[in-house]
Order: sequence, then C-alpha cells, then structure tokens
Amino acid sequence: ECMQAIEDRVVQPGDVIVSRNQGLKGGPAMGGGASLVLFALDAAGLAKTTAFVTDGQLSGLCLKGLTVAEVHPEAATGGPIGKIRDGDTITISVAGRSIDVDVPADELARRNGPGWKTPATGYLDTFRHDVRDMSTGGVLVPAKE
Repeated sequence: ECMQAIEDRVVQPGDVIVSRNQGLKGGPAMGGGASLVLFALDAAGLAKTTAFVTDGQLSGLCLKGLTVAEVHPEAATGGPIGKIRDGDTITISVAGRSIDVDVPADELARRNGPGWKTPATGYLDTFRHDVRDMSTGGVLVPAKE
C-alpha cells in the first residue's frame, strides 16, 4: 500500500508514511520491505520532506530524511503502530525522542477491540507465537504450554 501511494503520488511533502507488519513477527524475520519504501520515497523526491515510521528494521545505508524504525510493540502483536489510520495526525519529536498519534485513547482502544487477534498465517503462526521481539533479541523460544 505504501509503494502504491508513492507511485500514485498520493504521498505529499509533510506526510508521514507508516509501514507496519514489517517487523520480526509481522514480516516475518524482517524481509526488507520497509527499505523498499524508503528507496521509493527517495526516487520520488520525497525523502527529505516525508517522515517514515515502521516496525521493521532498516539498513543504515538507506536512511534518508526522518525515519523511525523498529517500533515496538509491532503491529502484528497488537501494538499501537497497527492502530494508525489514514488521516491520523502523527507528531515526531527528535529532541524529545517521542512519536505521538493525535487520536483519543478510547478510539485507539476501539481500533483493535477486545476480539482482535494476530492475523492467521498458517505455519507462520508458530513462528509468531514463539519468537521474541527485537527489543529482547529476536530469539526463537518455544512457549511453555
């Protein structure tokens, strides 16, 4: 969706692009999709005027402009990055080391709702269940039943 929005020139200077489900659990294993979005922003001349936020990992070689990566918890586990919708106002403070979404707390709670579950993906469900997130090293540790 991010790539299509860039190609269709929907993305404009001042926008914040959010690429979710690119992290260890959502990717899985961080396949590099987030980096492709950054390359596309650069090719479209938007890298210096458009912020990029992802729960994926990025190579330092592709960092251009304002980039926030490895957001935790990931969208695939119900993290706040998965609750962001088109049109939400996102404020990033480099000095304050913070990122905020201007959406009331009750609305954010509704967006995933009490019945939300990690999207089913067959055999990858086991991986998502047993792998730890990047903040704890991304190791595969089978959960105790």
